[in-house]
Amino acid sequence: MILIEKFKDAMRQLPHMVKAFRLIWNTAPGWTFIWMVILVVQGLLPVAIVYLTKAIIDSLVRVVGVGESELWQNYKLLLIPVGIMVGVLLLTAILRSALNIIRAEQSQIVQDKISTLIQEKSVALDLSFYESAEYYDKLHRAQNDAAHRPVELVESLSTLMQN
Repeated sequence: MILIEKFKDAMRQLPHMVKAFRLIWNTAPGWTFIWMVILVVQGLLPVAIVYLTKAIIDSLVRVVGVGESELWQNYKLLLIPVGIMVGVLLLTAILRSALNIIRAEQSQIVQDKISTLIQEKSVALDLSFYESAEYYDKLHRAQNDAAHRPVELVESLSTLMQN
């Protein structure tokens, strides 16, 4: 029941997510492409870790079950998957750091774009709008939200895409 409600809520938000992704893509297409590639690679790394863990355990079982004469040969078979696992874990950490840098850069570019759009819209309005407290409050909220909403937007989209 709760899962169905969450799904319905997600489906209601889908048009907003499409608009948000379009805004991000149009504002910073290069960063967005790199961001998507890293998300795909990050999504595949846990699968690699599972398979490497199996290979390490299988190699460890072989090493434990052999005599001393074949020990060095089997240790070599164990070191290969362990070395690859270390490389995959290192790549995971590097990609996580790179993704944080890319998200920050994307967010800054999107924030600048949104601030420019707000500025353009506020300049284009008739001066009578500025006399309305309701309009002024909306403009003030839009300017304040432009500072942190792009970061939330990029992070939400990356979490959604990675999952």
